[in-house]
Amino acid sequence: MAIRCIKGITILDMDGRRVCAKYFDPKLSKDEQQRQFESKIFAKTKNMSSQDEAEVIMLAKNIVVFRNPADVFFYVIGDEEGNELIYAALLDALFDAVSGLLRGVVEKQTILENLELILLTLDELVDSGIILEISPADIQNRVMMKNDRGEDTSAAAEYSAPQSFGSRLMNAFT
Repeated sequence: MAIRCIKGITILDMDGRRVCAKYFDPKLSKDEQQRQFESKIFAKTKNMSSQDEAEVIMLAKNIVVFRNPADVFFYVIGDEEGNELIYAALLDALFDAVSGLLRGVVEKQTILENLELILLTLDELVDSGIILEISPADIQNRVMMKNDRGEDTSAAAEYSAPQSFGSRLMNAFT
């Protein structure tokens, strides 16, 4: 199995339209190719129910693992020689991280309203087809810019710490 085993991750609505997607396979580099592939995936999976666990299909020399929790379908597309258990673990990590970030409301409207969090989640999961992380808690913390203790690590927190220390110091002498 190649290191770069993930070809893409996509989220489609109940009509097969793209909500969000990220592709790593050069064969799917153009938008038209991606949309054709997504329509094939959707046509094959639209009548399958997989709310609680991942389902696996083969399509055009790809392993596609998917899940449809509500009014959206989550897909992980991998190499045909890859391991579907790894793809399923990645899909579960994606879904659990998104579910946690969206406070359990994994619906199209909520995903669109929080698209920046979803895109950051995809960035934390996979980079150039290489799986980076599959721990939903770690992914959520990185997306929300928190460390493993839940403390804010954003630039704003780093900026405000010296400011509040400085103001406390000034108040101590006045």
